[in-house]
Amino acid sequence: MKHTIIQYISVYVFVFALSCAAQSEVNDSTDVVDPLLPEVPALSEEEIAAKQKKEKRTIITKRMELSEEDSIKFWTVYDKHMPIREEIRIDFIELKKENAKKATIERGIAMLQQRTDIKQRDLDFEISFNKDMTEIITAQKMVMLYRMEDAYRKKMAQQRKRKKSQERIANKRVIQNKNANARTNGIPTE
Repeated sequence: MKHTIIQYISVYVFVFALSCAAQSEVNDSTDVVDPLLPEVPALSEEEIAAKQKKEKRTIITKRMELSEEDSIKFWTVYDKHMPIREEIRIDFIELKKENAKKATIERGIAMLQQRTDIKQRDLDFEISFNKDMTEIITAQKMVMLYRMEDAYRKKMAQQRKRKKSQERIANKRVIQNKNANARTNGIPTE
């Protein structure tokens, strides 16, 4: 018990000393780097998308135990269908963004029809995709594919949420450091 308390106190003192050292090193620069956050090179959206696509392909290929020949066939058909899936997804997102409360009765009816049309396109896509894919892989592997895609989407959503949270924390620390620097220089803060 005493050992655990000493560990907690040691960690607290270390973090406090680290934050004090970081604040004393703050300069007049507006580009303040937070010493507690790891330095990660900024990637463009295209680079991030390419990295995620490669990761997803690797995971799916390994877990589905696709041979090299089956993998080539699988990804050819998969890549052929994905622009259609993406278009359907974007249409549905855009429809969701529209404010139904402000819509006229006619627009409300049109929105319902659009929703039905998008769902029908999605169903037609699923039928076509399943038909083409089951010529390459088994139905059991198709079920695995859908489960892996769902898990991967959830993982990406969690990563985006975590990244936004880290950005908010980093921005808050930058503002705190700027304010601390301004106070030490006698400049009024916000």
